[in-house]
Amino acid sequence: MIHKHSLLFHLFLTVFVCGFLLSCEKEYNSIYDQSPDERLRKTLDAYNDLLLSAPHGWKGTLKTKLGPVFFYYFDFHTEGKVTMLADFNQTTAGTAAEGTWVLKALQRPTLSFDTYSYIHLPADPNGNVNGGDNGSGLLSDFQFAIVSTAGDSIVLEGIQNKSSITLTKVTQPEADQLTSGQMKNMLQYVASHKGLRLMLPDKTTIPLAISTLTKTIASQYLSADGSEIEEFTTPFTFSPSGITLTTAFTIAGASFKELHWDVDKQEFYVDTTRRIINDNSLFILTPSIPLSSTLGSKYAFFQVPENTDFYPLLGQSNEFLSLYSQARESMLAGDYKLTLKQMNFVFKPSTHTLLIDVYVTQNGNLFLGQYMYTYELNEAGIFKFTFNQANDVAWAIQGDLSALLSYIDNDTFTVKYIGGAHQLLGGMFSQENTNFSFSGYLGN
Repeated sequence: MIHKHSLLFHLFLTVFVCGFLLSCEKEYNSIYDQSPDERLRKTLDAYNDLLLSAPHGWKGTLKTKLGPVFFYYFDFHTEGKVTMLADFNQTTAGTAAEGTWVLKALQRPTLSFDTYSYIHLPADPNGNVNGGDNGSGLLSDFQFAIVSTAGDSIVLEGIQNKSSITLTKVTQPEADQLTSGQMKNMLQYVASHKGLRLMLPDKTTIPLAISTLTKTIASQYLSADGSEIEEFTTPFTFSPSGITLTTAFTIAGASFKELHWDVDKQEFYVDTTRRIINDNSLFILTPSIPLSSTLGSKYAFFQVPENTDFYPLLGQSNEFLSLYSQARESMLAGDYKLTLKQMNFVFKPSTHTLLIDVYVTQNGNLFLGQYMYTYELNEAGIFKFTFNQANDVAWAIQGDLSALLSYIDNDTFTVKYIGGAHQLLGGMFSQENTNFSFSGYLGN
């Protein structure tokens, strides 16, 4: 049996505890003078005002998850409108596009570009749009959480793929450069000048290869003692006034990180003593240790990539490209319906052997056709090849490749380093037929 006084005591205790908790809740709420919704609205309004506070707009570098980096110019307007330019291609660099933007209250305050615009191009799931993978593109974003702000900068992080942008207010001169189409002019210059050279103060030149697709710049040049080849490559981004290298390029005892754009001359330069010129002649590198001595040791092979007739390498003559194209088309139209992939020229100096490895596919299956040659190498660095044997796949495609291989069978060749591409190239040059030469990427 429950005693009457005990029941009253428990009722009193319950009322007391509830009253205490209610008073604590009232005291806790009193710490803030606004509700959570009001505080969030205030934060979004502050970010909104910040985005609209740049009188000449913002510049930003978009870093995609797969690597390529793109430069953007944004000018945010009231009523959710934004004007933008991008170095994605010549159209996006020269023609301003209008999109829409909105600030959202997701897990973090988020800037969302909610209509398809230039910022969506790297994120487009169609790989044909941006060179990425079908289904995911370059793993970029068009919704960005606001991570932090400091002075005239805003740090953004992609919601889905964690790409990133740091926005910085542009100056009036920078805005004038961008809106007058100078970034498009830079892209046009790079696209139309394939023989770029950096002229050093002593008048020597080194090649510069600039890719607007991968956003990388590369060079190959002789070491200080002239004995070997040194290589340099770094990502870069466009800027309102030129190109900015991620890693400084040090050559001839001096470094630089900028290629400046001369608006009047419509060309790049480094400084008053280092100019950039265009020279379409083949850039041959001749270190004291020649390529003929390093094939099979430092470099095991050089590779002629797939579809080289569509994307020819430096040092590939028109005669070679024509015969390569005929071979590729003949394989595809033949009984086996083969697709020609890469060709590797593998040197084995211990046995004086050259292996020509020809890779083909049939219905997605990869096959290797291998031709074996022995060779003689004289003191002048000239190779003479003699056919030895071939495997079954090689015999099956012999008819397709016979016109091309006849040069290997009958001519003698020198091998040379070729600079000016995004990777170091090795070239083979016929001594009997000056119209026949070919090249490939040196590799191990």
